[in-house]
Amino acid sequence: MIAVIGSFDGFHLGHKRLFRAAEVISRRLSDSWCVVTFFPHP
Repeated sequence: MIAVIGSFDGFHLGHKRLFRAAEVISRRLSDSWCVVTFFPHP
């Protein structure tokens, strides 16, 4: 499992790049990926 961990305050190009990288790596490894965030926002 590939995990993208952070405090995502909205979806912008930087986040899109992180999520895309996680997707590419997970496909390469034949694995899954997920996003871990925090509530409430710190």
